[in-house]
Amino acid sequence: MNDDDNSKFKVYLVHPSSKHGVKLPKTISFRNLVDYVKKKVEAVKDIQNSAIKFFYKDGSMSLNIVDDDSIFHGEMKIILLIAVSGNHLDVWVDLMWVHRPSDADWAMTGGFFSACVLDGNLRGYWANGVKYPVSWCDVEKVLFPINEPRKHWALGELHIRTGVVTIYDSFRQHTYRHIWWNKTMPEVFGYRLPKYLKEHGVLSAKGIDADEYAITWRYADNVPQQCTAYGDCGIWVCINLYRLVHNMSLYAEDPAKTSLAYRERMVDYLWKQKIECDGKQG
Repeated sequence: MNDDDNSKFKVYLVHPSSKHGVKLPKTISFRNLVDYVKKKVEAVKDIQNSAIKFFYKDGSMSLNIVDDDSIFHGEMKIILLIAVSGNHLDVWVDLMWVHRPSDADWAMTGGFFSACVLDGNLRGYWANGVKYPVSWCDVEKVLFPINEPRKHWALGELHIRTGVVTIYDSFRQHTYRHIWWNKTMPEVFGYRLPKYLKEHGVLSAKGIDADEYAITWRYADNVPQQCTAYGDCGIWVCINLYRLVHNMSLYAEDPAKTSLAYRERMVDYLWKQKIECDGKQG
């Protein structure tokens, strides 16, 4: 693990015995991880100079705390949870494109799309096949992350022919009471998206009357709801994207465990592939 890596993670330190568990949520970089955990362990145990050894495997880290306290002596686990940002979502979208079947009926965009809908600065390269290898004229639906700045991510899916935008939201207890999600964005999408589809020939290519075309905003039912303690909205966008494009059920028996497993696998994949999120917007 590279000390110069500044990727952000949430850290949870969990003892095998829940009675003595230490839960340490914090956004942190690899550079500060060891010092941070050492200080937290010493604070909990009221000891100094604990000997801590780290081991990395399969998307998580384990450590040994060596001292004379038999309760805490032994292995503890640090789970590195990616604080999923727009850049991580763009990496995920790119991976979905890499593995897209040639006969798939979907296209998708990165996290930059919804921001451009909001500010009215829509780029043609999403719809015309320049940035991504498929024109919207040739698909039935488009998937895109939607970001309420600094607060929440959800997944949107536009069914082009009907104009229905379906929102797959993992945190309805937040969005159902916010004007941004129930008035601002529906109105902005309703005003700007038909113009965009008309301008880039998507409606005419499908024989759709642009004058009669309208956007309908709806929320999908039975979407797994996130564990609020982990800040899981970004990871659920990734999960739901994957499942929708593979025609899989969205059902999760234990959403917290499901999101945690995805986080661990994503950490492991990004680390093994040495993928860096460079901030380029898509």
